[in-house]
Amino acid sequence: MKALICYYSRTGVTLKAAEKIKEITGAELYEMKPVNPYPTNYLYCCYVSKKEQYWQTPIEFSELPNIDDYDTIFIGFPIWCWQTPQHILCFLEKLNLTGKRIIPFSTSGNTDIAYSVEEIKKKCPESEVTDGCSLKYRAIDSCETPIREWLQKLKVIE
Repeated sequence: MKALICYYSRTGVTLKAAEKIKEITGAELYEMKPVNPYPTNYLYCCYVSKKEQYWQTPIEFSELPNIDDYDTIFIGFPIWCWQTPQHILCFLEKLNLTGKRIIPFSTSGNTDIAYSVEEIKKKCPESEVTDGCSLKYRAIDSCETPIREWLQKLKVIE
């Protein structure tokens, strides 16, 4: 398996999860960087994100990764106000993920990733989208066990 971990982290929480996945799997890291950064204030960030989703705003990125050599793409993101941020969905649309295995993971206060997985499946119908892993930001420093169990369930590691 040649894997790339594409992640977005506004506060560093999702980065910690991505780094733990890298440590466990040996996959490479790639940070998604929208051209326009999101606000540091969480409530305003949610407002901007909800507005982007409502209007289906296309989000631009400073660059996109070359994923040709990868068969597995991890997608890591925070869940803001119970939703997948619009820029994550736009990022997926910009890549040719046909035939790739997509493994989503998220960080949030308490929102499960299940709805986001369904959104990703709709955006990537020609890809294998696995079950996701929901990580609570308050417990991110002890995320190794749930990540290992999830990766074992997906047969990414033994």
